Order: sequence, then structure tokens, then C-alpha cells
Amino acid sequence: MSKFFCYAQDNESLLKSGSRAVNAIRVGGDKSVTHRALILASMARGVSSIVNPSLARDCMATIAAFEKLGVVFEFSSGMKKLKVRSPGFEKYAKYQGVIDCCNSGTSARLLMGLLAGLAGRVHFLTGDRSLSSRPMARVAEPLKKMGAEILLFDGDRLPAAVAGRALSGIECVNDRLSAQVKTSLLIAGIMASGTVTVVESIRTRDHFERIAPLFGVNIISRMTRRGNEVSVKGGAFPVPAKVTIPDDISSASFYLVLDALCSTVFGKNQRVRLGGVLVNETRDGLLRCLSECGYDICHSRKLRLGGEDAADLGVAGRPAGVCEISPLKIDSRERVVSMIDEIALLALVLAHARGKSVISHLSELRVKESDRLSLVAGELNKIGARIRVRGDSLVIEGVKRLRGGCADSHGDHRLAMMLVIAGLLCEEDFELDGCECVSTSNPGFFEVLDSMGFRFSIQ
Repeated sequence: MSKFFCYAQDNESLLKSGSRAVNAIRVGGDKSVTHRALILASMARGVSSIVNPSLARDCMATIAAFEKLGVVFEFSSGMKKLKVRSPGFEKYAKYQGVIDCCNSGTSARLLMGLLAGLAGRVHFLTGDRSLSSRPMARVAEPLKKMGAEILLFDGDRLPAAVAGRALSGIECVNDRLSAQVKTSLLIAGIMASGTVTVVESIRTRDHFERIAPLFGVNIISRMTRRGNEVSVKGGAFPVPAKVTIPDDISSASFYLVLDALCSTVFGKNQRVRLGGVLVNETRDGLLRCLSECGYDICHSRKLRLGGEDAADLGVAGRPAGVCEISPLKIDSRERVVSMIDEIALLALVLAHARGKSVISHLSELRVKESDRLSLVAGELNKIGARIRVRGDSLVIEGVKRLRGGCADSHGDHRLAMMLVIAGLLCEEDFELDGCECVSTSNPGFFEVLDSMGFRFSIQ
């Protein structure tokens, strides 16, 4: 297990002086969009091209799964381009071994939808200890109603046995508000007879709906009195495509928050500029919250990539220096859904606010890579924050500055990166156990911090 160390005195002068040059950062392709591009390209018969794919371990787990089914992947241009050669899902290689999804819940849940439609074949899915503790029945149950046969350990966990069958259309209410559930059912719907419709009271991240048409799959999305309804008609099989993935908004958020908090704690902006970042409205909740806290979030050079909107992002510096953070009361489930992967970061921001903040509707954080709801509070409190868990809410009393000390990632990549950012701002030395897990989503995280001039060591 690796440890991250940073010494307050080493970074104090850097943070107070501010960076003269613009820190131009590229964080790599969006993980969620990459997963979906990989699946569609692997379903299509022929050769597809994916530019700027995510190199996160989660996406590599999806690639490894399809390699077992006979799909060939070729990286080029310094891993910036990926060629996908597929026989098409109807002619996948027969594989009787176990498909290891490692730590990737997206891989496991989306692959379950694909494998459910491979009639006459049985596949086995497994994952690491963390993934094997996460719920899978939310995907398996509606797939069973379509005709699939799926066995889960203890009724809700990996490992899983998926027996593909001829699937039928279904209408399903996505009451968990999970984009993974929605996408898994839509993937299965491509191979089904009839139409699959997913109904959700709040629109979840819609990357599959945006990228599928580039692969020739028609997805119909409409708002009705019941909410957001998304449908796909079976038989519209994917065709090869060339797509470019925007940079990952979740990974970019760590550097935006670091820059923002530097202006609050030290009165100096680090001039971070993140290029070509996804700015999908189903994922931009943290950006809106930062604006409401008092930060000026800049969007420039707007682009259209992979069916998605993208832009260069940054935090505008203030002539007056210190930006005081306004506390927030987040009681909108829609807002929480749009930033579920960034809640830990928002908690860090609000830990520096002048007053009490409350973030509600966070029960889904209990079934992430860890019980992230409890651990965000517990680990930040170790280094001087004042946070308590109340039901499914975080109640945060702002402090002037975090103290420092020792914390633990508990193997959760997003918790680990948030704690590293916190540690760089502490008034005393900081140590984090288990920092190696950051490569699950952001393999270049420490390299970027090093390029910005921060001093730290990993042992």
C-alpha cells in the first residue's frame, strides 16, 4: 500500500505566491463516455476509432473483457488513439472463463446488459473485494424481466452467472436514478425484440443517448408527465464510427477545486486552465455549486466532441484576493444526481465556508467504492473539519483552515484524490494511506500536481 506525504512548509510559499504561468492541464478522456464508446464499438462489426479515450483502470477492465470475446484493440499516438476491430456481437468468440471487472461497477453493470442478450451463451462476471460488495440486483432484476437468466451471489452481489437469452422489450422505472441501470437496459434493448423504455423522474447522465446515434443506434428521449423517458427499438445494431471523447469532468474537478481553494485559503489563484472538458448538464452540478459559493467559473473555446458539449474551464482570479465561500443548502435530488461523483469535493469546499452547509439525498454514496457518505465525514474530521452525517445528509460547519494529520483512502479513488487536495492546503503536515487507487479513474493525477510545482512524496 502506497503512502502520500506532503509537508506544509514546502508548499506554503508556492501556494501564497501563486503561479505566474497558466497551468494548462489535460486530464484525458471522460471515463463514462469512454465506457460507452468502447461497448458500442465492440458491438459493431468492423473497425471503429476512438480518439482521447480514458486510460483509467476502469476502462481498461472493459477493454480486457471484450478482448476475451475476440475484439482487438490497438493504441497509437502515445495512447491518444484507439482502433477497435470487432467481429460484431453476433460473432463474439466463445469464452468459458471468468470476466474480471476489477473495481469497475460501470463495466460489470453495462456488460451484464450486453451478455444478457447473447442467446445460448453463459458468461461469468467477477470483481475485486470492493466491487463484490456493491449491489447488482438493480440491473439483474429488470434484465430477468426481459428474459435473461442471471444468478448473483447472495441475490445481489458478484460473482454473477449470466445466461444469454432471446430478450423482449420492457418498460422499466429507474427508481434508483442510476445511469448504469438505464444504459445496461438500453444496451440489452438493442438486441431485444420490441422496444425497451426506461422512465426516470430525474434525468440521469445521458452519455449513451448522445453517443449511440454516432454508431447508428437511434435513441428516443422525451419528457412526459412521468419524467424522462428513454427508448430504443431492438434490431438497430451499431455500425463502426470515429469518435472523439471530451476530457473527464470528474477528474478536472479536482484541479478546479484546488485552484478555487487556493484563492480562499491563500488569496492566490494558481491559474489552472483545463482543456476540452465535458460540460454536460447532467454532470455539471459541482460547477453550479462552485458558482453559488462565490467562485467565477470560466467557460471558453466551446467544442462539440463525441456528441457532447465541451469547453476549456478555469477559475477567474479576483483583484481583491481572498474569495470567501458562501455556505450552501443542497436539498435538490436532481442537483445531487448531477454531481454524485463530486460530492466529496463539494464537502471539502464547504468545509472552508463561513457558516453551516447541508447536502441531502446522499444515500447512494453508501454503495460506492466505499461507504463514501460516512468516510467523507470521518476522514476530513481527522484533519480538522467539522462534519457530521445526519440520515442521508452531510452537515458541514465551516472552519478557517484544515489542520492536517493522517487520513486513509479506504481504497476509494475519489476519496483519495479529495484528501490529497485537502492535504495540500492544510496548515500542518499531511499523510494519506492507500493513494495508489487514484489510477482507477485518474492515472495522471500525481504527475499533474508535480507539473504544477507541488512538493510531495509517495512511498
